[in-house]
Amino acid sequence: MPPTKSSLNWRPALYLVLAMILVEGTAYYVLGTVMDEKTYQSLSIILASLLTVALLTAWWVLLSKTPWKYRLLGIAALLLGAVTLNYSLRFEGFSGDMIPQYAFSWSPTEAELTARLQAETEPAAPAATAPSATAWQVQDDDWPQYRGPERDGIVRHARVPPDWRPSEPLWKIPIGLGWSSFAVVSDFAFTQEQRGEYEAITCYDSQTGRLRWMHQNRARFSESLGGDGPRATPTFHDGYLYCQGATGILDCLNARTGQLIWTRNILTDAGAANIPWGMAGSPLIHGDLVIVSPGGSNSSSLVAYDRISGERVWGGGASQASYSSPILQRVWDEEQIWIFNGKGLFAHDPADGRVLWNFPYANRPKINVAQPIALEPADPDDRSVYVALPTGYSTGTTMLRLSQGTGADHDWKIQSQWKSRYLKPKFSTVVVKGQYAYGADEGILTCIDFKNQGKRRWKDGRYGYGQLLLLGDLLLIQAESGDVVLVEADPERFRETSRFSALEGKTWNHPAIGNSLLLLRNGQEACAFRLPDAPEKPKS
Repeated sequence: MPPTKSSLNWRPALYLVLAMILVEGTAYYVLGTVMDEKTYQSLSIILASLLTVALLTAWWVLLSKTPWKYRLLGIAALLLGAVTLNYSLRFEGFSGDMIPQYAFSWSPTEAELTARLQAETEPAAPAATAPSATAWQVQDDDWPQYRGPERDGIVRHARVPPDWRPSEPLWKIPIGLGWSSFAVVSDFAFTQEQRGEYEAITCYDSQTGRLRWMHQNRARFSESLGGDGPRATPTFHDGYLYCQGATGILDCLNARTGQLIWTRNILTDAGAANIPWGMAGSPLIHGDLVIVSPGGSNSSSLVAYDRISGERVWGGGASQASYSSPILQRVWDEEQIWIFNGKGLFAHDPADGRVLWNFPYANRPKINVAQPIALEPADPDDRSVYVALPTGYSTGTTMLRLSQGTGADHDWKIQSQWKSRYLKPKFSTVVVKGQYAYGADEGILTCIDFKNQGKRRWKDGRYGYGQLLLLGDLLLIQAESGDVVLVEADPERFRETSRFSALEGKTWNHPAIGNSLLLLRNGQEACAFRLPDAPEKPKS
């Protein structure tokens, strides 16, 4: 017969449960409210829950004082439940808040999806109207690289009404794993994806979603927290396509045909090890150079290759790479290449790669993802340059003041003006309109005032760790859930004006707007929506 109430030694279990509730509650409050750090908050809850289950199991076996047959039955039930869950669920990675995600084991596997992908995306015949590789220039409505023509996430060539809610996509197709975005030039949409054991560079017809060509490298980057596949976005320039793979492969291709022009492995060249979440920086073109960030101590924090021949031209710096992309920035009368790497912001001379100045700024795991932001001074007589550095993991955003000395080497002076913990983008980026910045503060849309010490104007809209663009007076947000949301870029209030479903599944990829289309993707599907009032183009 079952044990009576008096025979069950329940007090240790009660004390254990109360103690773990106290521990989890404290961790939840300290990490989530005091530190506003969702990653470690989620991980602490998961670990505490697993520890609670283990300790309760030990109590049941060793201290419960129930007859052994009931203890064994309890252990058998626990094991049966664990086996059932193991065979009925499949681990599918983590959300941006580090919450484990699962799918039913009978849902299609990646191998099955890859086979379907290969069957459904056979390359189309080359378009007769495709421009030649040597005379193919970017137009005003193209989106040739990561975050747009200026790499700032600002759309200058298109607008949408606040209530825009398209009824259906122009097309939707399956796509391989990866967090790359699209580069869009004319009717060509370029991206990178994982297809089984091959890292693929793919080109789709932006009007139909039909695969134009594909170039594959036998390489696969796998990581359980961040997911598998390539991270960077291709860069188009003058008829060529430059693509950085997650394992270090840098390819130059003919953008019209996908023909390989040259290839290098930037990690091998630099003698550097890969970083935990893979090479994520998108290549930058400057003049005759393609610039990437492999990291490492061998003058390879930032490296430039000849964009036509692929020969290494220069390298500079000795810092660990991170996940930001290099940008070209004009500072007074000279150009600089900025890279927000694992140690902070570094400015390099584009002529020879030497470090001109740097500002140490890193979070504990050295994960800097958001792009640095250069700002105009409020006073027209102020000759300083102001730079905002946003990062996550309990660190926040700092504002730098860069001033120029009178020496032969300019004697750069860098000072931190203020630091704000109100904007902590983990791996989302930030857009700026006037003096206000908009971004995801640990998964919640936030507006801060750059000219008022980074004070928060509002915080609302739980869109997860998605990405955003600025279109005039609107923010277009690709939510982590796959929805697209429009929000007023208004520092006085938060107001969502439209929302529509676009993708299924976790979406960390940047949206792209080019050729009168909004192009979206994640690690399983891609789609395009025609912008309102855009003329329908003939399908090539």
